[in-house]
Amino acid sequence: MSYLVTSNFSVGVGGRYWAMWTKKHSDTTCTGCGPDPISVDELGSEKYSMERWGTFLQASYKFN
Repeated sequence: MSYLVTSNFSVGVGGRYWAMWTKKHSDTTCTGCGPDPISVDELGSEKYSMERWGTFLQASYKFN
């Protein structure tokens, strides 16, 4: 949102939300750097999630 205080000066505020997640059985670890890598699924029942949010405030002045 923004608000025009005068014809040259304005202020604004905003927000943002972002989320990301996985389903179960989303973790597979590959070990071994040789020609025959070994895939280990020890953590296969893990589920990951992340949420981020933020707000911001801005001001603007326009010179003639």
